[in-house]
Amino acid sequence: MDTIVALSTPAGKGGIAVIRLSGNPLPIARAVFETKAINGEIKPNFMYFGKINAKDFSDLGYMVYFKSPKSYTGEDVVEFHVHGGTRIAEGVISACVSKGARLAERGEFTRRAFLNGKMDLSDAEGVIDMINADSADAVKAAYRLMTGKLSKAVKDVQNDLKTVLTGLVAVLDYPEELEDETLPSAEEELEKILKTLTALQNSRAYGKMIKEGMDVALVGDTNVGKSSLMNAILGYDRAIVSSIKGTTRDFISDSFELSGKKINLCDTAGIRESNDEIEKEGINRSISIVKDARLVLRVLDATQGKPENRALENALLGKKVVEVYNKSDLINNAKNEGNKIFVSAKTGDGIDELLKIVAKYFDEEKTSESEVLTSERQLSSVTTAKEKVEEGLNALKAGVTTDCVISVLTEGYTALGEITGETVSEKIIDDIFDKFCVGK
Repeated sequence: MDTIVALSTPAGKGGIAVIRLSGNPLPIARAVFETKAINGEIKPNFMYFGKINAKDFSDLGYMVYFKSPKSYTGEDVVEFHVHGGTRIAEGVISACVSKGARLAERGEFTRRAFLNGKMDLSDAEGVIDMINADSADAVKAAYRLMTGKLSKAVKDVQNDLKTVLTGLVAVLDYPEELEDETLPSAEEELEKILKTLTALQNSRAYGKMIKEGMDVALVGDTNVGKSSLMNAILGYDRAIVSSIKGTTRDFISDSFELSGKKINLCDTAGIRESNDEIEKEGINRSISIVKDARLVLRVLDATQGKPENRALENALLGKKVVEVYNKSDLINNAKNEGNKIFVSAKTGDGIDELLKIVAKYFDEEKTSESEVLTSERQLSSVTTAKEKVEEGLNALKAGVTTDCVISVLTEGYTALGEITGETVSEKIIDDIFDKFCVGK
């Protein structure tokens, strides 16, 4: 396999730039790196200090060699750690190319790790999730994926399915001796497998929320303080605040981290009857946002109570709603009850309690202790496997011939293999690694 090279740290100026080579990098390293510390053999896992010769200039930096198979890609890997200037990194990469390397494609280092058995496909998805994670919970989920927790869960199901299949194959050979004992046992095992797959399937909504955040909508009548509340929650002035009704005519959104969870907060236009075409469009968008939100904070004026608003009430049907009574500083004896909470965007009173409620709703989205599916690809494979196991179980109960049951269950086994990459197509592999940056 040819030798590839790329910048592994973000492009631009910084303290350090790391240039990575994989394949057969030692001849290239010897050609561009000079140090008195190397006498003959380059030792793996040692950081050497020396001079790195680019085409038009030199830099002082470090080189480290990772010997196959104990490297990220499973191949021989060399890294140069140089000063983090754009021109310096470009020069070192250019020098490596002139000595026989080629520029790496997107995700090619991780693809090689997959092809060399250093990780499976779901582990690789964990790597890109780790890079893109923007909350503590997202990092934790990515770490579990990257370190093989989902792979193990899937392989455990595959092993259970394989045990059932082995028993059914034996029934084909010795039907009279094994059928009465094996078939009921197979039904029992398939029921257990079905429960596990259902839990995995149901975890997707929570997994998506961990990665992308929970959408929380601030809705209500005009001039109840939705924008002020958004600013109070975020801790800075994100939305324009005015005493004039209808100031917010379009939605305003921003994200923040709450107890390790990503929250996507959206301030919407006040919902009311209006003849203004622009405001009406904003109101329609508000209703649409409410329908898509995981949680709705219905903001009300604590000094006025809860007015009738049929349009809003209809939009809130079937939604998880917390009634947030703003301007609590203007009333006496404000008391929280159930999903009814009093806050003051002006003084900050009640905001911490409101955020605790939001965090609680996030945690309630977790439906089981199973591993979490973090991509639609994983969900598709689990869904197919579940359908095939269910079909096989029903066929077994209906007395369908054993060979037909085996055929259906084998399809389920194969579908699970797509998660780890055991039975996946080249196109899916390409799609996954195309999401990576060059250098990873």
